[in-house]
Amino acid sequence: MQHFADSVESYESRPQELKFLNQVPTVWDETKLVDGDPGDRAVLARRSGDTWYLGAITSGEARTLDEPLSFLGKGGWRIEVWKDGPDGKVVTETQEVTATSRLKVAIPKNGGYAAKLTKTA
Repeated sequence: MQHFADSVESYESRPQELKFLNQVPTVWDETKLVDGDPGDRAVLARRSGDTWYLGAITSGEARTLDEPLSFLGKGGWRIEVWKDGPDGKVVTETQEVTATSRLKVAIPKNGGYAAKLTKTA
């Protein structure tokens, strides 16, 4: 079961994050473990139609996660990343990638990120 663990007011006070949450599907066609180590990190990719979502969470010290995007199909992809910023606020980054790319994201202590990947023309 997918759910969000906070009050409605908490999400409404963060419109950028709410915009992302409102587009996350409730039904998935495929789920893949991209990387993980119990008690340290988990990185999952989930597909709904032609769109992939990536989620990562870490435990412990700050670090850079460097993950393969080999689960993507052929062609170009646009990735939008929502990540924990140094001041505790969420920041976003956008870039163009392919299945041969790697996604490198700096993660603060006990942080993580979410990403949306859509095909480019």
